[in-house]
Amino acid sequence: MITADLEVFSQLARIYLYTYNEAGFINYLKHQWTTDELVQLLESDDHDLIKLAALALGLVGKIEHSAQLVKALQSDDSTICAVAEFSLWSIWYRAAGTDAELQLRSVHHQTYETGRALVEQLQVAYPDWSEVYHQSGILHFKAHQFVSALDDFRTALLLNEYHFGVLAAIGHVHTQLGMYSQAEDYYRQALQIHPRMSGVRQTLQAVRSLQDSSSSLPIE
Repeated sequence: MITADLEVFSQLARIYLYTYNEAGFINYLKHQWTTDELVQLLESDDHDLIKLAALALGLVGKIEHSAQLVKALQSDDSTICAVAEFSLWSIWYRAAGTDAELQLRSVHHQTYETGRALVEQLQVAYPDWSEVYHQSGILHFKAHQFVSALDDFRTALLLNEYHFGVLAAIGHVHTQLGMYSQAEDYYRQALQIHPRMSGVRQTLQAVRSLQDSSSSLPIE
């Protein structure tokens, strides 16, 4: 049962956001709200309240709140979807702590060798952190090491079944390998979780065209 004042929550949330006082908002949330109460707000009929609750979960929620935020990705309100996506990425990145998050976010701004070494250190330190395997897979993918990328992406998906980014990435690997049917399957799974991934939807259409072209080639 929610006991906190919803009007106060809405007003304070806007003040903190308009003044870019993220630390103040987090402190308020931790002292005045439980994550269970914030999850309950996602079921509200008030779209503005849902947006604020989703944003709040992005700041103080944990990986186990992914399922509730994923539901918000199905909303007809594009802003709710955008906030839910932002909050999911926030939760997934900071799941191993602030220091680990900062290190992981830096890997794509370094040389491949330096980024690779840092990711491997983080994988050893946080073996249950899905996002470190996702980012490791991206490094492999950029280096055209598709088999290694696929291994990392599959590990990431085992650790976080809701990770639409990983599903899309697995689709990209299969596309690069010319395995269009498998790629289409993973793109579809990504879109089932996050229907507003326009880039993935466009890629899915392109893969379908490639499949149709390859299937129509004459057999010699």
